[in-house]
Amino acid sequence: MICATAYFLLAWAAAPPEAGQTTAEARFSEALAQAKSNLQTSEGHTYDQVLSAFLREQDAAILTACFKSVPAPDKGPFELVFRVELRGGVLDALVWPETNIGLCLRAGLAAKTFPAPPRDSYWAHQRMSFGR
Repeated sequence: MICATAYFLLAWAAAPPEAGQTTAEARFSEALAQAKSNLQTSEGHTYDQVLSAFLREQDAAILTACFKSVPAPDKGPFELVFRVELRGGVLDALVWPETNIGLCLRAGLAAKTFPAPPRDSYWAHQRMSFGR
């Protein structure tokens, strides 16, 4: 029985992403679901307000640099999810779709120290869009 359970778990872990999804997209979808779940808590709602103010301030400088440095900047909308540790460091960050501006912003934010989240390894979410 243990061997059958272990085999099932290994097969489940190695299962391909949902039909039509790439591995990157599936990983993004999982992180986004966790970020949205975090927003459903009172701590998550409070942190989202703190984080939004922080990001408004940080995004402006990073995005200005991105639009100046990236050849043929893609002004298409994208979403960013990132996992923040208790000390405010970014553990992981994902962008979907992966536009050149989204990837540049992701790199810039990864170097920042964020406000401390409600708990360690906390997924947060941000949507970005620009006038075309």
